[in-house]
Amino acid sequence: ALGKMGIVRYDANGERFDPERHQAMTAVPVTDPALDNRVVESITAGAALGDKVIRPAVVVVGRYVAPKADEDTN
Repeated sequence: ALGKMGIVRYDANGERFDPERHQAMTAVPVTDPALDNRVVESITAGAALGDKVIRPAVVVVGRYVAPKADEDTN
């Protein structure tokens, strides 16, 4: 019924975090620099009417953490 009114659901997985379209629930460490500041999981899909966001997607955002060097180099 909402689709008939022009309301579209959107999934944010893989998108760059945008506070206009996403509500970050939490951030998780990622070791892939390509995932830094990207949505790694959608908790709730967002909804938009044309270009206007009605409900932002609730998401988990990745934060790059460099892998630690192996400390067993005695």
